[in-house]
Amino acid sequence: VLTLLMVYNVFSEGFLIKYCNETLNMLEICAENIKNEAYSEAEVTADKLLDSWEKRNTLLSVIIGDSDISKSYGNIVAIASCLDDTTYEECLSAIRECQGNIREIKEQNRTGLGNVL
Repeated sequence: VLTLLMVYNVFSEGFLIKYCNETLNMLEICAENIKNEAYSEAEVTADKLLDSWEKRNTLLSVIIGDSDISKSYGNIVAIASCLDDTTYEECLSAIRECQGNIREIKEQNRTGLGNVL
């Protein structure tokens, strides 16, 4: 059982840290595109982010939990909606909030061997 828990811990932490870093990078690219008034590129990035999040939603829910997932997912949906509505200041605010949520998820789920034991 201990071996299974250790393998799960290593897999879930590695997956989560990598995915959080990718998400943070995509959010930053989207914010930079908005600041540079490259709105079509920002929309493409936001759509990719939303699609990626939806594809991994079940796995993320297992690793993190539904409440943390729903908050971040809500932010990502808000980003896509703000871009569609051309409310770019709200979009930047949603991006920053989402980045904060993702960083929090990343730090809360960083575990060590002691936590597994």
